Amino acid sequence: MKVVDEITFETDSLVPINPGHIQFLETDSGPQIFLYNYFKKIYQFYSYPEGKLVKEVPLHMDGPNSVKPFSGGVLMAEDSIWLVNYAPQKIVLINLEGEVQLRKPIHNELFPISHIGVSLETPLYQIGNKVYGAQPLFMKYHDMDKADIQKHQLVYSYDISEDTVQWYDVFYREDYWDKGKKGSGYSWAKRGDKIYIAALYDHEIQIFDTKSGKVVHRKEVKSETVNNFLYVEELAPNPRAALEDRIKYDQYGALIYDPFRDVFYRVTTPAVEYDPEASDEDLNHLNYYRPYTGIMVLDKDLNILAEHTFDTFEVYVGRNFFVREDGLYLSRNNLFHPDYDEGVFRYQVVRFEKE
Repeated sequence: MKVVDEITFETDSLVPINPGHIQFLETDSGPQIFLYNYFKKIYQFYSYPEGKLVKEVPLHMDGPNSVKPFSGGVLMAEDSIWLVNYAPQKIVLINLEGEVQLRKPIHNELFPISHIGVSLETPLYQIGNKVYGAQPLFMKYHDMDKADIQKHQLVYSYDISEDTVQWYDVFYREDYWDKGKKGSGYSWAKRGDKIYIAALYDHEIQIFDTKSGKVVHRKEVKSETVNNFLYVEELAPNPRAALEDRIKYDQYGALIYDPFRDVFYRVTTPAVEYDPEASDEDLNHLNYYRPYTGIMVLDKDLNILAEHTFDTFEVYVGRNFFVREDGLYLSRNNLFHPDYDEGVFRYQVVRFEKE
């Protein structure tokens, strides 16, 4: 990995510098940033790198165009955003005026679901006439047993032309709980008509072929820095104990596809050493702004090409990254970094170069 540039830019209005969602766009009127401003609870477009507000997309919380409660969305085309309602579970299409164009309930007959979501780690993908969504979480975690894992289908699609929902037999590996009850969660990334699914609490990555609707390859892809996963056999006695459990074990993060170099980046977040006397707020910040973050570089066949660990608090790779032709953009606005600035977007541009 090579650092090729450092980028800073400001916006002309108040924006969280680590927004809930961000996409980089190449438009006819020039480069733009599309983001979710959770201060105002709206989507916004900004010119890049000028940082001038181009457009705001309202998110209505009542009335005929209500999208409440929503867990996130993705700009799929220049004039439409797909959202997900998590209760009751629906996929929703809105235009750039915030007007609802379509709602479709999402149900699963094999194992009833109580939540669906979308994030930068698990965006919606449109391939042909189908929009693919992720369902990475176990339902009724503490009441289920090992056999139930093979009932938790991890991928669904909505066919826009047929107005139908389909679930696919994509599951966590059969031995996922052989050593105890690991948590559920994954990130995914699209390459062509295939979606690569990378577990957060397991080394395995599987490749889902959207043409056949089947998993066509599975491979263990282990990082040097991810060795101890969290096992949760019973409910934590209090929120603090649950928070401590989350940060003192290793896990994986986002899986990111780089179409310019035809490689994948798999984020790693090793365990955190913390002060037992630290406040709950400080521990919560440590959970999101990990001191050590790594990147694995993988080829399309999931072979490991390189692995790199950044310096302490050098970057924040939670939900603020994107890929451009010059490299992978990672936020330098880690809350614990001495140069943290809540008023300026700061990115480190890194690039993997084959020797």
